[in-house]
Formats: sequence, structure tokens, C-alpha cells
Amino acid sequence: MGIRWTDIGCWTSFILAAVIVVPAAFAQDGLPDSRSTPAPVVSIPLDGGMPPPQSGLRSSVLNLLQQVETLQSQVRKLRDAVEIQSHKLHVMKQQQRDLIADLDRRVSALEARSAAAAPSGGAAAPAAGAAAGGTTPAAAVQATSGQQQAYNGAFNLMKEGFYDRAIAAFHAFIVKYPDGPLAGNAEYWIAEGNYVMGNYRRALKEYKVVVTKYPNGTKVPDALLKIGFTQYELHSYDKARKTLNSVIARFPSTTVATLAATRLDQMQKEGH
Repeated sequence: MGIRWTDIGCWTSFILAAVIVVPAAFAQDGLPDSRSTPAPVVSIPLDGGMPPPQSGLRSSVLNLLQQVETLQSQVRKLRDAVEIQSHKLHVMKQQQRDLIADLDRRVSALEARSAAAAPSGGAAAPAAGAAAGGTTPAAAVQATSGQQQAYNGAFNLMKEGFYDRAIAAFHAFIVKYPDGPLAGNAEYWIAEGNYVMGNYRRALKEYKVVVTKYPNGTKVPDALLKIGFTQYELHSYDKARKTLNSVIARFPSTTVATLAATRLDQMQKEGH
């Protein structure tokens, strides 16, 4: 007996109905349906016990965060240190400007008193300590208005802390007025500018010019004192000690003598 095409169609319809109805019945009974339920994820330890990759990534991120926090803390500390040093530098510069201004005021007062003591005819009287050649001290000769203006311009640069420009201006002043009454003062401030900037060898040379070229100038005591200070900065302690003692001997009971004695005490405490 042969299979009819109508029988094959019936069986095909039955199988399709079973494929559709049976999973639906399983779903109604609460049984899982493989079509909608995802397969469980199984975490397999690597190398017999190491944490899964996700744990290692979290650990790396935490380490990076800790390193960033440590760096931020170090940056904050460095920023604080820079601010402190900047403040100290500002204070030191202000003290230097005040010291320079005070020295100039004292020198100007001495020059004014010396000029007032000169004879009315305009010829300056020799100082008590004048050299054998009879040269008169520079302070007893008044500067012209042009000289004073040029000198003040250079000195203002020095007070403002523009040391390089001030040194150049004082050099130009000396070239223009080599025999003027303020030439020795200008030479002193050239030395002082180099000293403030730490150019000690250059400063030492310029201070010595003040002493040798302008021996009767009002800046000689200060120049001698700073020669001793500069020798100290250059670690020439024996020379510094000799120079500072000579300041005390030549100018007793003066401000420079007091400063020289203070530096000598400091050198003794330091073992120099």
C-alpha cells in the first residue's frame, strides 16, 4: 500500500505544531526555554587560583589612582616650597634696596656737610687726612646739576633692583665725568651691584678701584668693609680677617667698624 501525498502533508503539519506547542507548554509550566535563557557564564581561574582578568584591571586602576594622588601631594608641597622661597627672595631684595637707600642717604648727608664747610669763595678746603699732594676730597666739591641728575638716574635703577642696567649707567657716568666729585661713588655702586648679583671677583676688583683711585672719597670706608665681606664670600678667610681688622683700626667707633666686628665674630663661630 503506497504513501499518499495527503498523508505526508498531515504528518508535516503535526510535527510543526509539536515544535511550536511543546516549548510554549514548557514555558507555561515554568520550565526554562533554551531559546530565551542565556547560558551561564563560568569564571575559570587562571594558573590555578589567580583572580579573573576583571579583578586584575581593578587593581591596576587603583594603583594608578594612588600614584596620581601621591604625585598631586608632592606637587602641592613643591608649590608651597616655591611660594616660601619667593617670599624670602622678595624680602631679601627689599632689604637690599633699603640698605642701599640708607647708605646713599648717609653719604649724601656727609657730602652736604662737607660742601657747607667749604669756604664761600667756592674753593674747597683740604680734608685733615688729605694726601701729601694736597688733593681735596671729592665730597668737598659740589657736582653740577647735570652730573647729579645722571648720577641719580643710575642710582634709581640700583634701588629698583635693575643691577645690570644700573652698572651700565654708572660706567657711562664715569666715562662722561671721570674727574667729577661723584665718580668715586659711581665706582662704588658698580662694585655693589656686582656684589648683590654674586659676581664676587668682579665686585672685589671694583671695590679696590674705589680705595686706590679715590683714596679721599667718602666711599672708602664702605669699600674697605665690602672688600672684607667679598673676601669672606670667596672663602679667603685670612685676607678677610686682615681687611676687617684694618677697617676697625682705621675707622673706630663707626658703623663700618661695628659691621666688621660682627662679621669677625661670625667667622670665629664658623671656625674660620
